[in-house]
Amino acid sequence: MGDALAEAEYFDHAPELEMVYHLRNGVAHGNQFEITNVKRLAQYPAHTHDAGVKSDLKTEFVITPALHGQPVLFDYMEAGDILDLLMSVGMYLLRVASNRPGHGP
Repeated sequence: MGDALAEAEYFDHAPELEMVYHLRNGVAHGNQFEITNVKRLAQYPAHTHDAGVKSDLKTEFVITPALHGQPVLFDYMEAGDILDLLMSVGMYLLRVASNRPGHGP
């Protein structure tokens, strides 16, 4: 999904899409966050505040420069959290494709 989003230049850089960018980048760098472009993060925040799918705990994730070097999978986010994010991205992109604004379900 990260590669497909990259080909589309991350569309409008919605926070959910930027989450995929940082997670994919971290996994590609040995499962450690590699946050070296702080300007990008400042311009395009990465979080799940408005994600359409969240666990029963309603956990929200935010990417910050302090995560640089920290483990990504199974430390920062668990497998279920990744699935929630991927479903949220799918819902978001369906809204973009149908020209419906907003986040959430």
